[in-house]
Amino acid sequence: MKAVVWHGTIQHPTDAIVRITSTALDHRRLRGAATPMPMMELFDKQIQIRMGQANVKSWVGEIMPLLTDESDPLGTESFATHRLPLEDAPGAYEMFQKKQDGAIKLVLQP
Repeated sequence: MKAVVWHGTIQHPTDAIVRITSTALDHRRLRGAATPMPMMELFDKQIQIRMGQANVKSWVGEIMPLLTDESDPLGTESFATHRLPLEDAPGAYEMFQKKQDGAIKLVLQP
């Protein structure tokens, strides 16, 4: 997944030339209706707008038993490349950030 972070302001939606396959947006920036969307201009420029929500609450009941099952039916135990005690968190964060020692997913254990 590609995440796009924008810290500026686009004055008009058609001012942007966009080609993104996947986007993560901060929903807090989408509140309100500062300006209406110029739908015809977006249509003319063939800009697609897609929206959706991660309906997490509806999946919790089904996924939690699979995640907590000792037999690991989803294979989630193999995701972690490192397991470290919680007190090693500062060094673990640096190792992860710098991708040292093949760090992809770290689990801090209390």
